[in-house]
Amino acid sequence: AAPAMSNGSYKVLAYDASGTLKGTINATVTSGKFSKNDKMILEPGTYTFVCLNDKVDYSGGVISVSQANAATARIGRTVKAISGPKAEVPFVMNHVGLRVRVSIEAMVNIPNNVKAKIIDNSGKAPTVVNYDPVTGTYSAGAVGALSESDDTFPDTGNDFSKEKYV
Repeated sequence: AAPAMSNGSYKVLAYDASGTLKGTINATVTSGKFSKNDKMILEPGTYTFVCLNDKVDYSGGVISVSQANAATARIGRTVKAISGPKAEVPFVMNHVGLRVRVSIEAMVNIPNNVKAKIIDNSGKAPTVVNYDPVTGTYSAGAVGALSESDDTFPDTGNDFSKEKYV
């Protein structure tokens, strides 16, 4: 089973088969469920539903995520036929950012404060990604250098790993 959605504010969008936006609601999730007041009225048909958490920007009809929100932005997409007066639309919320995992193993204890740095100074790293709700694909909305930061690892003996979203 998919994990329950996190508590918070979401935007749900409904697109018809031609890719035209047919409905939008601002929704609230509490204890993994949408509020009973979060309803959308649609004609019978098949729709692509997209759910965005509050770290995803939706403005001017464009869905985008900045590099600063790569770790926390989530998008869920469900295609569902609606035929009756009431239907529930489930979402599996997925990370938008790329997760990079650094792992170090050694025969001796690793000293405290070892640092790792991931850099792309080519100027071609996506700094904003745009999401196409109809196809479920991403494209670069803007490019630049990958924000550079030192990631410090704690002293945990002879094995540790750390994750970072970029």
